[in-house]
Amino acid sequence: MEAPAAANRPMSSSRSATNVLPWMTWAAVACLAAGVFTSVALCAGYHILVIVPGLVCLAWAWRRECWKCLPASAWVLFAIVGWGLLSDFINWGEIQDKLAKPRTTKLKYYFFGILGLVALRDSIQKGVTRRVARLLLHVCFLSIIVSVVCGMVRVWGGFDLVKWEYGDFHRHGGITGPMRFGYGMCLVLPVLLGLWLRRREWDKWYDGRLLAVTLVFGFIGLLLTQTRGALFALLIAVPLTVLLYDRRRGLWIAGGSVCLATVLVVGNLIGAERLSQTLTGNERSIPVRFFKGLTSGDRMSVYTAAVIGIRERPWWGNGMLQFEHRILDIKQRHNLAYPERGASHAHNVFLQSGVDFGVPGLMALVAWLILWGRELCQRRDAQGRCFLPLLVAFVLAGQFEYLFDANNSFLIFFAYALSLAIPRVQELPHGTARVSTAA
Repeated sequence: MEAPAAANRPMSSSRSATNVLPWMTWAAVACLAAGVFTSVALCAGYHILVIVPGLVCLAWAWRRECWKCLPASAWVLFAIVGWGLLSDFINWGEIQDKLAKPRTTKLKYYFFGILGLVALRDSIQKGVTRRVARLLLHVCFLSIIVSVVCGMVRVWGGFDLVKWEYGDFHRHGGITGPMRFGYGMCLVLPVLLGLWLRRREWDKWYDGRLLAVTLVFGFIGLLLTQTRGALFALLIAVPLTVLLYDRRRGLWIAGGSVCLATVLVVGNLIGAERLSQTLTGNERSIPVRFFKGLTSGDRMSVYTAAVIGIRERPWWGNGMLQFEHRILDIKQRHNLAYPERGASHAHNVFLQSGVDFGVPGLMALVAWLILWGRELCQRRDAQGRCFLPLLVAFVLAGQFEYLFDANNSFLIFFAYALSLAIPRVQELPHGTARVSTAA
């Protein structure tokens, strides 16, 4: 699957820029591959290294194709960034921690989704060797395995390999926090499964055995976090991954996944203690976090406060990530449950976007997801079928958690960029694949 060489390169670009920019991009990807599940500091190297290739390639693309240089979903990302800046400007007098913790800078993740797209597209068109791609994929696989091993030692051994100290650890599936790691795993595992299903056609691009080990460790890590929303999203995304590869097997797996998802939902409706007592006679024999319950007054009060926050400021919102500074005031004014208990976010991607940027910002986020999904479906190739389940997992998991934390923001917007930057790959009747020059 060698990528075709680029046509019509900008005449004004120097030979040195043509050679250096792709390597800066691949170095950026290496930082991301190593850091998404291990270190935010490593991930920062991705932004540092990709900003120059991204800006240069965006200028080149604009000069060549003007408005057609980006897919429609990327222009919506521009709109989100612009609306977010306008929202922060209007709410500037009320925004907290403007200097100590400038939340406006979090809009950079949306913008780097665009820069990553054009930088990766240009680098892939100029040619990426199997050796480079294989190395980057294996770095990603190994980082997941190492992170899960550290999580296993924490939970089962009571020892932190990173800080080199003993402690009482719970719900640690990896090096990063349990929520970040659990939800990150539910996003990336369907993509890795898609790669594993195509291991025979793409065997020169990665080691299928190492990928299989990564899948096992990643799933164990997700279970160790006991993250219900992530597990539910995975149970829906995995059958879709298989269905897009093999309809018959996908339908069988979908049946099993639906049964497990039903157990998860019913178990939460009943509650961990009652379910465990009914099945085993012991109230603590079933993991509590997986069946904590769906009617938690605390979580529902957060959702209600977010809806009120949107209703009170429907146009401009409250500013980027300002909900945590307003939730106590909203709860107390509207006599909501747990008036003394705050929250760092709305535990829902869509509610958080609405309370941050108002209804227009929420509609823009929904439009971005719809357009991205349409663009993946229009590809009608193996890459589109690998990344579409990630989008579905994001929408489902986003109902239970705000997924744009640092690590997962890097992951989500890189996945977006990569999914639209790779040239189309047509799947042939016997499961093989070939690159198409079609857009």
